[in-house]
Amino acid sequence: MDADLLATLGDTALDGGDSAAAEEHYTQALRASPGLLRAHVGLAKVRLPGRGYLWWLQRLHDTLRPATYLEIGVSRGESLTQARAGTPAIGVGPLPRILPRPPVTETCLFPEASDDFFARRALDRVLGERPLDFGFVDGLHQFEQALRDLLNLEAYCGPRSLIAIHDTLPLDELSQRPVCCSGFWTGDVWRTVLCLKTLRPDLDVFTIHAYPSGLTLVQGFGPP
Repeated sequence: MDADLLATLGDTALDGGDSAAAEEHYTQALRASPGLLRAHVGLAKVRLPGRGYLWWLQRLHDTLRPATYLEIGVSRGESLTQARAGTPAIGVGPLPRILPRPPVTETCLFPEASDDFFARRALDRVLGERPLDFGFVDGLHQFEQALRDLLNLEAYCGPRSLIAIHDTLPLDELSQRPVCCSGFWTGDVWRTVLCLKTLRPDLDVFTIHAYPSGLTLVQGFGPP
């Protein structure tokens, strides 16, 4: 059967509340066309039916009211603009843009790769003596880069700091490959969670089943 038709059947089943049938149709669609984005998106809705990661970021901002926020991997700005008024926001990414809505707080964008940003110690000048209260890692979807970003952020964290990592729940084998092969690509960022749980028992690591690909929270850092 045609992959698009199977995905449509999946959408219909999902709208009708039949998650099992929807998952079967989406899975069949991906067998027929492994990179079919709409089938991946539908499958993510079936497996992670709760709140999306942007809702969780907004909730964390509203609850924590961090004094400083830094995001790695700014693209269109949907997540960066979750920062609330009174929280200076720092965005890092090769091509950062703020498209969906203007930020409601003081925002500073650094159009560069995160490795370059940390290598020239740009964050020292922005934070001064303040710790980083809240960091969000959503850059290149590869284990080595995500781990390096987290470790670079940790150097600025205090005991009350929180770091969130996006894309930690892989959907299937294709979308979790370290090299992008699909429009729905989480990469192997999930390995970061396993690494932390194995090698950093001093940290508290908790994963939220947030649509579309998970959100992991990390706390328990030492003084900056």
